[in-house]
Amino acid sequence: MIVVQRTDGSLANYDRLGCVVAFAMLLTMATMYFINRYIIQSTRSETSSGTSSAATA
Repeated sequence: MIVVQRTDGSLANYDRLGCVVAFAMLLTMATMYFINRYIIQSTRSETSSGTSSAATA
């Protein structure tokens, strides 16, 4: 567990939780960036080769 409650009622390692959340957000943003780039490149290659699903419908 990251955050624990001490016997006196205070929370321990609460600042570490902020770091974990910030790191998870940055990791998610980086992953979404690369996924978006991949999709854009895939879409461009489909439209340039004429194999778009809209053109075949």
